[in-house]
Amino acid sequence: MLCNICREGLQGIWDPSKARRVCREIEFDEKLKEDERFHQAPPSHVDDQHPTHFLFGHHPTLESYLQSVADGCVMCCQSRHNGMEIDQEAAMAELGFYSLFAVGLLSAYPVMSIYTPNTRFNQPLKMFDGSPHDCNLGISPSTGDAKAWSLVQSWMDTCVQTHGRCNQATDFIPSYLLELDDLGGSFCLIPADQLSTQSGGPLSTLPLAYRDAFAVVKRLGLRHLWIDHLCILQDEPPLSNNKIQDILSNSFCGIGATGSTLPSSGLFTKREPHLITPTAFEFPLDAKGNTTLLKFHRPEMVHFKDEPLIQTAKGFRERLLTPRMIHFGTSLISWECHGALCNEINPGGILHGPGGYTNIEGEKPIVISEKYVVGKPIRAPPRPAWKPLIHTRPFSYPLGNPKKDILSRWFQLLPEYTKCTLADPEERLVCLESAAMGMKPHLKEQGCDDTYLAGMWKETLPTALVCYACGSANRRPRYRAPSWSWAAIDGPINYEEGLSGSFTTQSLCELVDVTSRTNEAGLVIASNLTLKGKLLIGKSSPNPNYPDEPYYETEMGIDGLLDPGTGADVARVPDSHDRLQWSIRFDTKQDVKEDIHLFPIITALIREKWPQVYGIALTKLDSGAYLRCGMWSICPSSWEESRGLFCGLPDSKITIE
Repeated sequence: MLCNICREGLQGIWDPSKARRVCREIEFDEKLKEDERFHQAPPSHVDDQHPTHFLFGHHPTLESYLQSVADGCVMCCQSRHNGMEIDQEAAMAELGFYSLFAVGLLSAYPVMSIYTPNTRFNQPLKMFDGSPHDCNLGISPSTGDAKAWSLVQSWMDTCVQTHGRCNQATDFIPSYLLELDDLGGSFCLIPADQLSTQSGGPLSTLPLAYRDAFAVVKRLGLRHLWIDHLCILQDEPPLSNNKIQDILSNSFCGIGATGSTLPSSGLFTKREPHLITPTAFEFPLDAKGNTTLLKFHRPEMVHFKDEPLIQTAKGFRERLLTPRMIHFGTSLISWECHGALCNEINPGGILHGPGGYTNIEGEKPIVISEKYVVGKPIRAPPRPAWKPLIHTRPFSYPLGNPKKDILSRWFQLLPEYTKCTLADPEERLVCLESAAMGMKPHLKEQGCDDTYLAGMWKETLPTALVCYACGSANRRPRYRAPSWSWAAIDGPINYEEGLSGSFTTQSLCELVDVTSRTNEAGLVIASNLTLKGKLLIGKSSPNPNYPDEPYYETEMGIDGLLDPGTGADVARVPDSHDRLQWSIRFDTKQDVKEDIHLFPIITALIREKWPQVYGIALTKLDSGAYLRCGMWSICPSSWEESRGLFCGLPDSKITIE
């Protein structure tokens, strides 16, 4: 949001009666004339009364300024935290304001500058590259009122009428459902074979979130609702993962208590519209009344990823499987389906990339702005195995290879999923299994190996071994997955962007075999991976260049690579500066050690300029097998060196458990 002082000041720059011109900018501080960081004199043809020449009054007091910072004003917050230090206290003391602002109108974008006694901050005011109808400036006081519901109804109508992929549910019905009576005042639990109106208990006996969910059902013109806590009977065994998948994927719509932590919290929330209204408004370009729509950023997206439901593995599964889902968050309603990602601020669709790359159904050709693609349009990628999700990485732009497009989506999904919290450690694999099963037919269609083992696709091995834990992770004391799988640890993981398709790569090892054993429940109880390639000894030590932060406590610098047979040097870090590019990121704090076995996996040419070798760190067991304990990378001097660096070493065949 923008505070009233910023908003009214910007809108009044052409009218001295609305925005007070306290002085000319060039007169404010003679020193600014000598510093091009802060001042560029307007061309001589610019009118003497043009707003560019002036400084305007802003906040009258420090208290007023800090209140706007506390309320979340975009400009005041950024000037407070990101301003460049400069001493102008003496120059401001006589002007009667704690802060001042200026607006430059002579470049591609208007630029707003904010002065405080000790800082100056410049912010381009980027014009919103969409229709004014795509940005909702009229947020209502509650997510449960008629105005908010009218948006939900419009999303639902569009989805039901035009989105083919959202309307493919079968006739599957869960064993039990909750039924709302004709008057909407009571409910009952009924078996699937008795779907008829029956008397039941009053809705007032249910927790608030459940009552609100029935209100949504009634507004949608429906009568039946499935709530796991009420429809899974206590004296019956828990539902299998396949059963839950059937329930979610064949539902009409998911209702997310996205901002709630307890059923008693409810779905709907009251809010202060001015605190969440988009930072967008009609900005005056000239004194004649011509305007443009400005929009600074998308604070609502930051809030969505922090919602309680979004941070759970079960919530992630519900979002993937339901054909459409309405999210009732702490301040906004959001919508996810195969054909649209929307919220109250962006009711026409959330833009994920340049040129509005929002054709997520893949039914029409996609043309990205000529600024990003020259000469030809890009084809639509294959349809995804799951619906897109708000605030996950957007689907990558098509790579020109359907197989790579499909697999790259998996690598984009994992970093978001592994951030989620688990109610039970066993959920780590279970809650993602439905996405994997949905991906199998897509891989088969492209002639790929669709073998899925402990969260990994055989088709992606050995490259997919090159993942790393983000910050400090924990290894499960009880076996859940082999050490070479990301599922063996608790904590977020990530992949080097581009290894799944867009970078030029060359494999440095060979997959020999992978075997796996499962129990009756389908859970992996043992799995071995055999690779053929080059084995090294890595010498590592703490790197003083790393910040003293928890994120880096599992990262060590590589001093050199040695031949394990002779102890001879294979490679040494060229100088201390390059140690940032020669590093090992261990999976957990317990894995950190100075001497470690290293196994090269792949070399990549990043953005066709910078060669990088990636591999996995290993601990040797008494049995002769190995356990994965981290990922490492080095930066050779050339692409040729990266491909031939290990040629002098003998081949080794290793088994990783």
